[in-house]
Amino acid sequence: MPGLGVLMPKEYVKRIEGVYRVGGTRVSLDSIVYLFREGMSVESMVESYPALTMEEVHGALAFYLANEDEI
Repeated sequence: MPGLGVLMPKEYVKRIEGVYRVGGTRVSLDSIVYLFREGMSVESMVESYPALTMEEVHGALAFYLANEDEI
């Protein structure tokens, strides 16, 4: 499509000082994964962690599922 720039991939999870963090927040990936395993919805996760967006939670969960063996 004309006029659209190149889309850059977003980094939803960063490893900072040995801990995986979601986006640019201090929320750990472990916290999100725990809630995910407990069956909590993404909407409820965002309510629990208002610093996160639904996009960031979905991105973090996708990262976790793609790298489950290493994490």
